[in-house]
Amino acid sequence: MIRPKVLLDADVVLMEKMDKLCIDARQPGALGLLPDGKPTRADAREFKACAPSIYGQTKHALNLSQ
Repeated sequence: MIRPKVLLDADVVLMEKMDKLCIDARQPGALGLLPDGKPTRADAREFKACAPSIYGQTKHALNLSQ
């Protein structure tokens, strides 16, 4: 079954900021950078703090076993 959307309980602004992070698959030379350069320590802490929740919610939405 294909679902049109997966709703996540997360801060939209933070999710948009995380979406801007350059990952190896998208831009290998800019790994870990935001459009304005390196993320601040505060940004990194926010990303790290919300990552387990986003991962868990996504895993649940995809019905993956633990």
